[in-house]
This record gives sequence, C-alpha cells and structure tokens, in this order.
Amino acid sequence: MGTRIISRLGRKPPAIYSEITEQLVSEGILSLDLASKFKKMIGFRNIVVHGYLGIDIKKLEEILAKKKYREIYKIALEIYEFAVKKNLDP
Repeated sequence: MGTRIISRLGRKPPAIYSEITEQLVSEGILSLDLASKFKKMIGFRNIVVHGYLGIDIKKLEEILAKKKYREIYKIALEIYEFAVKKNLDP
C-alpha cells in the first residue's frame, strides 16, 4: 500500500522495502513513530521470508505476547487516510 501511494504521487518507487518508510515520512504520510515500527516489521518480514540468520524465537514470543502485530493496522490506517484525503486509490 505504501509503495502504491508513493507511485500514485509520481515519486520513484523504493529500491528496497526499508526505503518505503523513509519516503512515507518525507511525504508527510506516516509519523516518525509508526515509520520506526514499520521499518522493524519490514526487517522481521525479511527474516521470515528469506530466512536471514534464523528467527529469534524470544523475539517472536514477545511480538505475540505484547500483540505488537496490531501496529500494522495503525500504519495502514495512516496511509489509507492520507490516500482518501488526497483522493488517491490506495
């Protein structure tokens, strides 16, 4: 969704996933706080998808126990609200 909005704004798409957060912040779409959390989620996604160094089970247990995965809803909502305000198709 972030990459699509960046593209709809006529900006160059990010070369790597972690650049999505930087572009969303620079466009005023995402707050620094949520961008920081989003960047960590992207890093975790890369570990899960690509198997980098294996998964830290303690970290996974913490994410699940503290329900940190719910932050993605806040991130998606900020991006969506920006898209609606700018009349962009998210």
